[in-house]
Amino acid sequence: MMLQSAAARTALSAPLDALNEQITSKFIVGEFCYVDIHFTSYLHLLSVIGEAEMLDSRPNVKSWFERIKTHKSYSGQDIFAYDMLPSLEDIKSKTLGDVDCGEF
Repeated sequence: MMLQSAAARTALSAPLDALNEQITSKFIVGEFCYVDIHFTSYLHLLSVIGEAEMLDSRPNVKSWFERIKTHKSYSGQDIFAYDMLPSLEDIKSKTLGDVDCGEF
């Protein structure tokens, strides 16, 4: 389910290049914040549709994305929020999984 046109890849190149230049520390603007959450969903989508090369070819984006995948939730639970994002199958079937937060 990759992007259907070279034009789409070209249109995403400049924003991804800018993001790659922006990431100079552990997270996009230094500390983990809403900016990281915002970009996670977009980059996750590129990854699940088979366009991970667009991320992997940008070293700062690639390393940031790997950190995001292992960033523990601030909810007090022993979970990784990234693991809660939908898979390609979930996206195709238009379903979302349940999130069990357990006891706080």
